Amino acid sequence: MALAGPVTALAAPARRVVSLDFGLAETLLEIGVVPVGLPAIGDWADWVVEPRLPAGIADLGTALEVNLELLSDLAPDLIVTTPYQARLAQTFTRIAPVVTLPLYDAAGEPLRRASEAALRLAAITGDEGRGEALVARVDATFAGLRAKLAGARQTPIFFVNFLDARHVRVYGAKSLFQDVLDRLGLANAWTGPTNDWGFATVGIEALATRSDARLFYLEPAHDFARLSRGPLWRSLPFVKRAQVDRLPPILMFGALPSAERFARIVGDRLAPAGPDRG
Repeated sequence: MALAGPVTALAAPARRVVSLDFGLAETLLEIGVVPVGLPAIGDWADWVVEPRLPAGIADLGTALEVNLELLSDLAPDLIVTTPYQARLAQTFTRIAPVVTLPLYDAAGEPLRRASEAALRLAAITGDEGRGEALVARVDATFAGLRAKLAGARQTPIFFVNFLDARHVRVYGAKSLFQDVLDRLGLANAWTGPTNDWGFATVGIEALATRSDARLFYLEPAHDFARLSRGPLWRSLPFVKRAQVDRLPPILMFGALPSAERFARIVGDRLAPAGPDRG
């Protein structure tokens, strides 16, 4: 049974929930629901960081090669996933009801989708108030940071992951980062095309188009040391102006908790120095 309609399709609030997506899992944790199973648990600390992943969650393998025997043994009463795993949905429905919640697609607006997902997950796990509280908290974080960052709006920023010594993944339209930047009143230096996940893969020379921009790169950044020694990197305007900053891991394909983490970390980098920074 695959559920995409009203939450009343479930006979009772779900208690044993498996999440097959990190963004949905972080949302569940923030509304007080610990998933009983999740793929690729070993990657959580490298890409998500917070909320902290509690001990005792079963590792289901990878997102596209889920350990179906272990999934069945967990006896979940609900599996939550995204359209990314659509080809596997029919297999999952043989084990438990499946709720598919879209976050990233051609329509964009992942932040709005993430808010909707939080409300839906809260409803099907029996506490709608927790979802409403999460949405309200994140909205308040954005509003507070927007006021605090008023003086930083004039500087466009590239947000990238390094893929190798010559290529980056740069985030723009349709990305979670772009939606948060819009809420904070900040300018993204990348205005070029992006895919449905909100990024473009480009050579680092493509970042030379803005002389006024700065660059924030996200960890993990295993190739940065090698890249930073190259003449092409040293020729980029933001490198010459020492306008390069490292950010800790933030789940770029996450949901509300990652959006809030991104806002807080960027806000900390950009907020004017003063007695209110605490």
